[in-house]
Amino acid sequence: SRALGAEKPAEAMVKAAAMPGGEAKGPLAILHKFCLTGTASMAAEGFTFPIDITKTRLQLQGQADFTGTKFGFGGMMMNIAKTEGLAGLYAGVTPAVARHIPYTGFRAIGYEYIRAIFCGDKPKDQAPLLAKMAAGMTAGAIGQAIAVPCDLIKVRMQGDGRLVAAGKLDKARYTGLFDPSPR
Repeated sequence: SRALGAEKPAEAMVKAAAMPGGEAKGPLAILHKFCLTGTASMAAEGFTFPIDITKTRLQLQGQADFTGTKFGFGGMMMNIAKTEGLAGLYAGVTPAVARHIPYTGFRAIGYEYIRAIFCGDKPKDQAPLLAKMAAGMTAGAIGQAIAVPCDLIKVRMQGDGRLVAAGKLDKARYTGLFDPSPR
């Protein structure tokens, strides 16, 4: 039993490395924040992915060459589950989850360093709003540029499931994150 306030060395390093505004300072704190933000965003993506694939399939229904029954949101989700199985609701989940490793990690950690470029050494609450907005937009744009390839693969995998179910393809052209080229 440790004394009240006594911490393990690793815990003390993480607390000491974090700056007052939540910024990660030092390699251990940066790694800690990167892991936490990545894990949280990947879990959220995994839980909400059936909604995303349903939305994508609804958008694909609007294409000029679409033939077949048009569904609403609930009907589309049930149709995917019926024709492709529950796994169909997760077609494309691997690149969707994987995109959060670089995207969310960079957005959360990169913002802190980019904010220093735009805002100097002013504390967060005293930095100009426009400078913080510029820092956020810059970090988001860089993070999105890093994540775009995963988004492309995800949408292609989501669309293939519809084509297989409609009989337009024998099997999906894309099988995973590291298979982005069509067959």
